Amino acid sequence: MVSPGRWSAFVGILATVAVVAAASPARAAVDNDDPERLIKRGNDLRRQGDNIRAFGYLQRAHELAGTPRTGAQLGLCEQALGRFADAETHLTAALSTNDAWVDANRAGLEASRSVARKKLGKIQITGAPPGTTVAIGNAAPAKLPADSTIWVAPGATNLALEAPGFRSATRATQVVEGGTATVAAGLAPVAAAATPATAVATAPATTTTSTTTPAPDGTPPVTTPGPDDNGGAGDGPRDDGASALRITGLAVAGTGVAMVVTGFVLRNMASSKLEAINSDANAMPPRPYNPENGNWKTYDTSGWALLGVGGAAIVTGAIIYLVNRGDDTTVTSGASAAAPRRGPASGDFARRLSLGWTPQHGVSLGYVASF
Repeated sequence: MVSPGRWSAFVGILATVAVVAAASPARAAVDNDDPERLIKRGNDLRRQGDNIRAFGYLQRAHELAGTPRTGAQLGLCEQALGRFADAETHLTAALSTNDAWVDANRAGLEASRSVARKKLGKIQITGAPPGTTVAIGNAAPAKLPADSTIWVAPGATNLALEAPGFRSATRATQVVEGGTATVAAGLAPVAAAATPATAVATAPATTTTSTTTPAPDGTPPVTTPGPDDNGGAGDGPRDDGASALRITGLAVAGTGVAMVVTGFVLRNMASSKLEAINSDANAMPPRPYNPENGNWKTYDTSGWALLGVGGAAIVTGAIIYLVNRGDDTTVTSGASAAAPRRGPASGDFARRLSLGWTPQHGVSLGYVASF
């Protein structure tokens, strides 16, 4: 049975978690989450000749929507800014689809891609196995196009090639504007590694012995549990399990507190970034969009997740700790008494789980679960 003092501490922890959840303000919907509004704002800036600021809005729209249309809009802006390699990548990805908007503007998109390609060099990769990916410089790996052709900025270029079942390789080449370079993939197959035989050892069975001692006065004999193979005292009173669970409960609750604190920090960072975006857009004259603030939603989502998981961890840790504090029990045999035994009373704990706490506590476990 949990004492009133322990129950008060448990209720206090639950109240703290409730205050933490209620203190976080509800997230408001803003125009920066609407790809259509971002595209409109970016295109308005492009018509005004402000391609630098337009790039930030169109990049954010593509991050949110990721459609062929947003990719094509971003590619057109990159082509206007002279970012020809990025423009070629986004325009090619859009033109490889059957998107209705892309089909309606296909001629103009192909013309813009041609302009970008004239400023780039072409690398033809030969002998690449199926499924090959290529990373240009420090960029992320991407699947090699079906024609095994990639477009890069003029100058020295390093390529990292990978394919399933082959060893990865790095190739270096030099391309000039409007020129073509040929690179042989030359990936070597990975030899199948022999699997060594694994020996299986069978652990000896654990045995427990007991000794029966007859009583000299004619009373029933007392059976003393014998030691087990792990060095314990058989089935005698032990506190090791309950102590370990109490420590586990404290560790889980402590981790939950750290997660809640981190969640608050991330939420504050997200709010600061969002406020900076709105401040730049509403300034007179408007300030350029700062792409570094575009990840505010990631911080916001991570913060909310940590608040929720951390709160649950605090509650779980408190339950584990309080339940395993246990009550003092005494084991007696005949006229002699054994040492006090501390640990969870499994029958009482099961009854609490199924029926709730005893009436004097006034709160059921069902209420805790619903929180």
